[in-house]
Amino acid sequence: MGNSFLFTIITIMILIRISMQNENNECPKKCDCLEQYVDCSKKNLVSVPRIPKWVEQLDLSYNKLSKGITEGFEELLSLKILKLDKNTLLHIPTFLHPNHIQESGYNQPAYGGQAGQLEIGHGPYPSIGAGGTVSPQVQQWFRAVDKDQSGFITAIELKSALVNAQGQTFSETACNLMIGMFDKDRSGHINLEEFDKLYTYINQWLAVFKTYDTDQSGHIDGPELSKALMQMGFRFTPEFINFLIKRSDPNEGKISVDNFIVLCVQVQRFTEAFRVRDTQQNGTVTIGFEDFLNIALSCSI
Repeated sequence: MGNSFLFTIITIMILIRISMQNENNECPKKCDCLEQYVDCSKKNLVSVPRIPKWVEQLDLSYNKLSKGITEGFEELLSLKILKLDKNTLLHIPTFLHPNHIQESGYNQPAYGGQAGQLEIGHGPYPSIGAGGTVSPQVQQWFRAVDKDQSGFITAIELKSALVNAQGQTFSETACNLMIGMFDKDRSGHINLEEFDKLYTYINQWLAVFKTYDTDQSGHIDGPELSKALMQMGFRFTPEFINFLIKRSDPNEGKISVDNFIVLCVQVQRFTEAFRVRDTQQNGTVTIGFEDFLNIALSCSI
């Protein structure tokens, strides 16, 4: 009886410890994670959520943090860059591991263009840049995502690295879409230079998504989607907006960042195909059946 009771207590303690360890290694709720980067900006946070130990870059800018923000930071031994811009801090916090912090932002623009920092583009539609010199940071993340160290990244490897605000990995559709957009030789995977462009593209979409996620819920609802598409130049009826939402999320009617990317890219593709055929620029086209099938099959994701 005594040994059985002791065994039960030990088992419970082990399970609790495992649960706590798993909790401390997961992407924080409402935050976005890309490998060692955790983005908790613009979340109306008044306190810092539990941050995973593996974080190297942490963005807490544009929140309502005022004090006590470094509680629990003693476990963040890998933290190198911390952004605290646009909070209500009265002084720069004293870091427990100052030698490990390479850069820290404090009441400065949240995202800069300096080498080694995250570069987030702005504008209604992210574009695929020309690329350039790949920064050491992007090279490091490429190696981390490239699980089999093949020198290439597949959609499956990308999916395991991207997490949305709901704590779920990006959808397979979104990952296949993004790999396909940057896989210029149609090999089914991307190399370092292609990943560099994809990395910038994803961060641009994160910035766009946050612009329209006005309640900072981590997802976009009907009114927010309508506003986003309107500012992108589309004036859709409420019925069509509801159709888009149900198509993206039939169950809850909420659009996560990965579904938002898929939806917007698909709308953009169909719009470009329509615009080519709208020779009178009056918003209507006459189209043959085969041409219709060609559009549907080439623009669908």
